[in-house]
Amino acid sequence: MPGHSLRPGLAAGLLVLLTACQGGPRPAPDDPFARCEALFAAQDQAVEAAGSGRSHPHRIAGFPYLRITRLLASYRAAAEDPLRVEAWLSRLAKADARARASELALLGPAEREQLETGWSTDLGTATAQCRERLLARDRASPGRLALLAERAVVPGEYSTAARVLGAYPLAAIGLRAGILRWHEAVRSRWQLPREALAGGLPLERYVPVAGTETEAGAVPRDALGLPAPSAARLSALLDRHAPVWVIATAGAADRPGVPRHTHAGPTVMTALPTVYRYPSLTRFRGSARLQLNYLVWFGARPPEGPLDPLAGALDGVIWRVTVDEDGVPLAYDSVHACGCYHLLFPAGELRPRVELTSLPEPPLVLPALAPPGPGERMHLFLASGSHYLERAWPAPPAGGQRYRSVDREALYRIAGPGGKRSLFDPDGLVPGTGRGERWFLWPSGVRSPGAMRERGRRATAFLGRRHFDDPFLLDTVFATPEGMKP
Repeated sequence: MPGHSLRPGLAAGLLVLLTACQGGPRPAPDDPFARCEALFAAQDQAVEAAGSGRSHPHRIAGFPYLRITRLLASYRAAAEDPLRVEAWLSRLAKADARARASELALLGPAEREQLETGWSTDLGTATAQCRERLLARDRASPGRLALLAERAVVPGEYSTAARVLGAYPLAAIGLRAGILRWHEAVRSRWQLPREALAGGLPLERYVPVAGTETEAGAVPRDALGLPAPSAARLSALLDRHAPVWVIATAGAADRPGVPRHTHAGPTVMTALPTVYRYPSLTRFRGSARLQLNYLVWFGARPPEGPLDPLAGALDGVIWRVTVDEDGVPLAYDSVHACGCYHLLFPAGELRPRVELTSLPEPPLVLPALAPPGPGERMHLFLASGSHYLERAWPAPPAGGQRYRSVDREALYRIAGPGGKRSLFDPDGLVPGTGRGERWFLWPSGVRSPGAMRERGRRATAFLGRRHFDDPFLLDTVFATPEGMKP
């Protein structure tokens, strides 16, 4: 594909020709809709040529000015509801606007200048105006809205072809046995005295900067019923639930920091302890719920022997807190950035569903956690090397190094040999983080098991199908006790 993008006028001409070939009506050369469609087509071509595309949120065929997540896809029925469709479209538009801005920011000056040719405003303004123009057309067309609802889906992270080629039904027998052994080992470690977990290694504590609650009361919701906190309220909630990381430290690979690309592969700069944080949404107990996510990056998972299939460059660990409308924790869970080692913890009176054991791969639910009280924070103990989460408990912070909190969007613009680039490739994987385990786990259908990957691309089970961002995950795992307020 050529390294330069089409000028809007030329692209519009091509769209006219394509429409004519398909037998449809010919738009005039100055048709504002065709011109805006050409602008998005030119941007997407330039982003693809530069290799700066994002795989999340997912694109929607025929609607390049909108993007979709699994949570928003679960609200597709809103396209037929005049009272909710505007809120749904607004969420899709904001998803594209944020993702597209990070993609275009990685283009060179020449590419950006060429995209602006023929427009009287800067690229960001022209893009926003075109998005709104095309949205106005969609709002007025029931047929367009129906087509959007049909296409607003997110593909799964499992390859059926790989499962067929890998004789999945036979491979599943060994996979299930290995998974259940790992579950038992995790539960056994969880029963050890806390002081025995470090194995004599020094403990490094990383403590967040104390935040201030600026607003009180329930988080407001939009017409879809989705939590819509103000920027200040969201920041305060992220501050309030930020954990203390307690890490058994044998060397540099156990110190959290800032990822960067090098000629030798991805690594982490550890001079400044850093936690990346971001919100997400899920559906739980009949309502949409806000989730607060905290991600730490380590430079590697060091090998434990000469042929360790789990070792490799970069390792990430996520802690997620699902809260109710008042910011009180409902449930906790954690996963590595590969989608591996997913652990779930009920809070309060929630209990795992009894039917979980009948699933091809039961989710690993550990004992309930008591939410932190006043002056307390959740403490997370990570093992050395593997960075497995082996204990979580609420307690007052007892000192340690301060870590800085950074918006996760910063991961789409990190340092590298040729300048700034995304941590992730356009396919959603972090290049250079492949693990040896992929050679024997591929029959599961998971692409490159063990490799670090982008948000929204994490399969969390080798048997059956399960995703970390499944909007109904918590309802699948946890039952609400009779009489408990939904």
